[in-house]
Amino acid sequence: MAIAGGVAVGVAVSALLPRRAGRKVANRAMNIAELAATSSMMLGRSAVDKAEDFGEGTRRKAGLLAGRAERLGEAAADRAERAGAAALGTASVLASSARHRAERLGDAAAHRASKFTHAALDQSTKLIGYPKPAPTFAERIIEKAGEIRGRIRS
Repeated sequence: MAIAGGVAVGVAVSALLPRRAGRKVANRAMNIAELAATSSMMLGRSAVDKAEDFGEGTRRKAGLLAGRAERLGEAAADRAERAGAAALGTASVLASSARHRAERLGDAAAHRASKFTHAALDQSTKLIGYPKPAPTFAERIIEKAGEIRGRIRS
């Protein structure tokens, strides 16, 4: 394109000048046009080389940034996983502790309710005069175990 422009300029200049002077000027114009074309081709190649170098450098830097971002993402995921596992462990321990406490409170409440019921039954039997109901099988076993324990101790 630069050569064609140089030739066009040379033709235009030669048309304006007389024939004798025209050949010298035309030759000079052709030489100048060739130099301009050659220079522009060299500058174009240089610009393309620089653009390619810049593209490669940019691609390398983008690869490095992508690698860093990936490593940071993996580290964040690992930390989140460890924090989740720790939270799960803590929640499990707290749930187990709460379950044990609830069992102990329930057992204590059931024991007190049983004592209160027996005391109320004893009081009502004393007041009303009804005979005490027959002990249950479990109560008889507990009573016999108490007797045996008393014999063993004595």
